[in-house]
Amino acid sequence: MLYVSKNSERKIAIVGILIFFFLFVIPLLVVENKAAWTSISYSRAYQVDFVLSAGHIQFSTIDPWELMNWPGFFFISACVSAITGLSTIFLADVFPLFVLAFIGIVTYAVLKLKFSSIFSLLGSLLVLASFYTGQEYFSPQATAFIFYLGVLLLVGKLFFTKSRSNSLVLCIFILFIAAVTTHLLTSFIIMAGIIAVYLTRKLFLRKVRVSSFFSLVMCVLFVSIFLFYHAFVINRTFVEVTNSLYTQLLGQDNHITQVAGISQSRVIGSTAYNLEIIGTYGITIMAVVIALVSLVIVLYGIIKCRPEAKSEVFWIAWIVVAAVLGLSVSYGGEGIARAFMFMLLPACYFVIKYLRKKPVILITLIVLLLFIHFPASYAHDNYLYVPSSELKGAQALTYIPSDSVVFYEYLAPFPYNANQSRHFVNIQLLAGFYSMPNSTIIDGALGEANYVVYSSLQNNVYNYFFGSNILDSHNFYQNQTRLYDNGQFKIFSPTIPYYD
Repeated sequence: MLYVSKNSERKIAIVGILIFFFLFVIPLLVVENKAAWTSISYSRAYQVDFVLSAGHIQFSTIDPWELMNWPGFFFISACVSAITGLSTIFLADVFPLFVLAFIGIVTYAVLKLKFSSIFSLLGSLLVLASFYTGQEYFSPQATAFIFYLGVLLLVGKLFFTKSRSNSLVLCIFILFIAAVTTHLLTSFIIMAGIIAVYLTRKLFLRKVRVSSFFSLVMCVLFVSIFLFYHAFVINRTFVEVTNSLYTQLLGQDNHITQVAGISQSRVIGSTAYNLEIIGTYGITIMAVVIALVSLVIVLYGIIKCRPEAKSEVFWIAWIVVAAVLGLSVSYGGEGIARAFMFMLLPACYFVIKYLRKKPVILITLIVLLLFIHFPASYAHDNYLYVPSSELKGAQALTYIPSDSVVFYEYLAPFPYNANQSRHFVNIQLLAGFYSMPNSTIIDGALGEANYVVYSSLQNNVYNYFFGSNILDSHNFYQNQTRLYDNGQFKIFSPTIPYYD
């Protein structure tokens, strides 16, 4: 259908909408709780509810320093909910679709600065088919990524159209300030990207007339806003960042082992787990190769004084900034995934540029990415998707004593504040999901607990990472009291007397 429609803007747009529906809407419709990264999204939604009810952010259950980094997200979400009347749970459910649709629209608008509508539409499909990171869920980083894309579009307009519009400059600063108050990393990438574009302009475009926006004064202004907020509003930022970088430099894990959560030992897991690794690595490597080849071609063009190469330093600047992020900061194991997000659109520009005269290859690449997209994006739903039975069970945990030790393989915070006061022990915390845990680790974890959770989601977690449920050999019905059971979530107690 893509190939037959390649000469019709209308047909390509229709096919693109159908593919978007197939990739993202149908998976949303078939699940019980719609939000991506269900438990984290709903936790954020409850925080937004508190903003609406109390007028300020709740500090009791989340590190205040983290919340001070994200106030923009909470207050923007609260305003949207208050103005539209939509519940925060509904916002969490539909937010991924909004983010993905925004990515497609901005990609089209950015590529339209240089290419025809047809190739801009194909570029949007290329980006959406490549977007596997799962960072579109209801969160500060997804909100800030929207600001990043908006800044990239507006800065691109100033660069390529040589516009002197003050309204564009004002919008860029508003989006940047919103990003600074929403997410530290993304706002830093925006600031670094604009500075990188300015430096490339000074190095390679001295004789080319560009917008006065790209000046030293503007760069200093961006840096001042960023440093002022993090030095005076959040005075722990520099200490935390320095400590984090120092810890990473001393750490043994490298970025390649962290992309899919793999340690330096052996790779284990289910078929879904291995398919996700193949999909994420395949798409990431493809993007990196495209970025490297484009960098070499542009540098060669500059050396040969080719005029078209000089304007392409704009894209190279953003790619280099993203590459530095991916190579220098693990960011909790997400450094490469975040770098991939930031370089995806610039890399897509070069794919369209090089393949627009070879539509068969371009469409074949898009179709290939569509097939890889599913295991890369949805294989981990085995443990990220949280059914209602799990949420109800997590709520039941609030009735056990607050000083209890609970064995529960939870991977994300649940939206019930009382659970935060309990001590959870699990295999992920004790040994990680890097190799099959031995009986000593399992028995030690279970022996430490006053309460043991056995749920369908926990079963999915173990089967995903280990290929089998490591608790199958333990009979919790024997000599333990079953305190709660909704069919999919059970709470046992080895310390409460059992009567047969």
